[in-house]
Amino acid sequence: MAGYGTYGYGTTQTTANSMIAFINEDNMAVNYPVAPNTTVALINVNDPNNGKMFIKSTEPNGMPNPMRVFAIKEITPQKQSADVVSRQEFDDLKENIQKILVSLNSEKKGEMK
Repeated sequence: MAGYGTYGYGTTQTTANSMIAFINEDNMAVNYPVAPNTTVALINVNDPNNGKMFIKSTEPNGMPNPMRVFAIKEITPQKQSADVVSRQEFDDLKENIQKILVSLNSEKKGEMK
């Protein structure tokens, strides 16, 4: 086996990189360069009313993945509707119902005699 060498492929260790970049216009996202094995979130800071986030990523060999677009929307806490009763109103109603039930029961007892 003299003269035959072992030819192997070198192993490369790659790690995925991610970052956030701020752009001035939506069309800049299309032309934004992305390094191999990297994911970039691109946010347009000049258009807060039309919030979009573009995600661009590439494979380790540099081939781009399809760009994805997400809507950015603020989530605000929902206000309680006017159909909510206070604890005092609930306790008052409970007391009134109990009085009505007591009077109905006493009337039934009077009819049974």
